[in-house]
Amino acid sequence: MFKKWLAQVKNELGQKLKYMKSNNGSEYYDGRFEEFCASQKIRRVKTALGNPHQNRVAERMNRTILEHVKSM
Repeated sequence: MFKKWLAQVKNELGQKLKYMKSNNGSEYYDGRFEEFCASQKIRRVKTALGNPHQNRVAERMNRTILEHVKSM
């Protein structure tokens, strides 16, 4: 999915992804994914796991989604 999304971004915006910020969760620690990012010259920026101060947008969205699910 990431490869498809990256191709779509390049097509629509005509720009290259320079870096990707993620927490130290295991979902992005696949050797093939690391190799792909290196081949595309995408710099990986890793923040502390579950630290909302370093990864505010994602942590806030996760909290919002959980609140919506609980209210349903």
